[in-house]
Amino acid sequence: MISSVLLLLSILSYSSFDQARLHFDFTDFFKVFSTDPDYIHRSQYTHNWLGIFGAYAAHFLIHSTIGYSSIVIPFVLFVWGYTVLKNTDKKLALNISNFLLIFGIILATFFGVLRQNTDQDIFLNNIELAGNIGDFFGAVLSRMFGMLGGLIVLVTGMFVSLFIAFDLRFRAIRKYISDYLNREKPEETIRINTEEKDSISKSIEKIKKLKIPKKKKPEETEEEDEEKIEDEPIEKETKIRILRADEEAQISKPQVDPKVIVSSSKNKKDDDDEIIPAIDPNLEAELPDQWNEKLKYNPPTLELLQYSDDENVKVSEEELKTNAELLKEKLKLFDIDIEDISVTPGPVVTLYEIVPAPGVKISRIVSLDNDIALALAARGIRIIAPIPGKSAIGVEIPNDKSQLVSARSVLAHLSKSKAELPIALGKTIVGEVYITDLAIMPHLLIAGSTGSGKSVGINMLIISLIYAKDPSEVKFVIIDPKKIELSFYGKLNKHYLAVSPDLNEEIITNPQNALLVLKAVEHEMEKRYDKLAKVGVRHIVDYNKKIANPKTRPQDSEKMKHYKMPYLVVIIDELADLMMTSGKEVEAPIARLAQLARAVGIHLVVATQRPSVNVITGVIKANFPARIAYQVATKI
Repeated sequence: MISSVLLLLSILSYSSFDQARLHFDFTDFFKVFSTDPDYIHRSQYTHNWLGIFGAYAAHFLIHSTIGYSSIVIPFVLFVWGYTVLKNTDKKLALNISNFLLIFGIILATFFGVLRQNTDQDIFLNNIELAGNIGDFFGAVLSRMFGMLGGLIVLVTGMFVSLFIAFDLRFRAIRKYISDYLNREKPEETIRINTEEKDSISKSIEKIKKLKIPKKKKPEETEEEDEEKIEDEPIEKETKIRILRADEEAQISKPQVDPKVIVSSSKNKKDDDDEIIPAIDPNLEAELPDQWNEKLKYNPPTLELLQYSDDENVKVSEEELKTNAELLKEKLKLFDIDIEDISVTPGPVVTLYEIVPAPGVKISRIVSLDNDIALALAARGIRIIAPIPGKSAIGVEIPNDKSQLVSARSVLAHLSKSKAELPIALGKTIVGEVYITDLAIMPHLLIAGSTGSGKSVGINMLIISLIYAKDPSEVKFVIIDPKKIELSFYGKLNKHYLAVSPDLNEEIITNPQNALLVLKAVEHEMEKRYDKLAKVGVRHIVDYNKKIANPKTRPQDSEKMKHYKMPYLVVIIDELADLMMTSGKEVEAPIARLAQLARAVGIHLVVATQRPSVNVITGVIKANFPARIAYQVATKI
């Protein structure tokens, strides 16, 4: 970077008098150590800001390369120096440097063509305009195409190099210009907001006037209307309403407290800030000092997560109106009249609420799902008949361009949730953040084929609990037979992971170790039930409240030590692999935990790629009321 600055200064201070006065070779640089009076006299009258070095460097770059266009060379050196220093993307630096060099050569060749074809002294007497390289290419182009043809070739080469260097697409540029011009036209833009009645009414009127008939005289209009009334029945016009979600649901960069931890101790007074840490209850009698252990832990902030600009992409009004019209016309072909259509655009799927005319059976509309998907050229649709709580039928149609839902925008709402174990699953069809409670589920079954997003959902579940809870409030037991999906959570072994000292792995990957861990969790469940029975409570929340209060805290004994119980979340990433290797041995502890572990704060999250009857048996299926189904091949 320093060399680029030196070269830039030497080129900017170039003077043709320096070379005429100095007329030295490269070997004369070594005379700086001598006392030659002639050499000293010449060096004292150098005009260049960097002295003899600057004069020689500027003369070489300007005369021997591309003339004054060589000023791009310092910028190329600066770009590469900055890229190496900051360790940024080298592809961008390569594109910029290629464009600058090509631009310099084309500009020098431009002056070279002018020097070959004009008699102007300003071009003929200034070789610095083109340099040796510019003169060479200028002479070649002049001989092949002449002056005009050479200039056209150079201009074309400039645009081609610009497109190639920065990987531009003409279609994308044309679309950007078209969108910009359309945005500037107020008559083509429709803004619809559910909170403003005036805006809704204006928008409905605009949508009704999509097909404007030719203007006729009032007399002709009245006569034709009377004839139509006599000859044919009046067809009611279908209302199409586009309902936008609340503006608060469309999150730009969330301005919230970066520490999202929702701790049950945040509402306590300063005197009660002391947290009773969670410990491994194994060998409690031999390790009494661990009860007062304090974890050194700094909660993660939202600044660690990336914010994506693609999240603000909205579905175009034109696409919504087009789909609504196609839906109406397709149903009309099957003699199904629609009175009203309400459109609710979402991040990925748009909901079209249709109100059929009186006398239309719902079953007729439900049977047309494939025909509607064909008419709309959609990847697939979903019909909700009817929508719960509404006298309408819902048709969910995927958007042409899905909106990216970033984890940062969703996790920012965890601080507002009152759930014991909040899980941020994404956004609803109206764009509102959806947060549920794992403690209420109380167990979760996830099914999805490869590439359907199952691993993303599991990671989001874990990250939600990490952002929402302190290590003393929740622990994870992670079983990952695939060995690569959740292995990076092993770094949390001193904070969030419940690790057995008898096993040599934090993330359980061995099927035999998985069986041992599940039995250990089952044993932990029984010990917790004994403690709840001893204290006389029915739930882990009531137990922790009694433990936190010195007045209601029971006394410890040699056989039973009381401490704050953390929630224990057992995550099994691939149940099918465990069932193939262990079978009934794994099914028994999973079924027992699913039946009994809710009250003591132990929750199961089981995921599988193959939701068949051999994997999800009847015993397991009956105890997992909460289920998330990604794209699967079966409907079990």
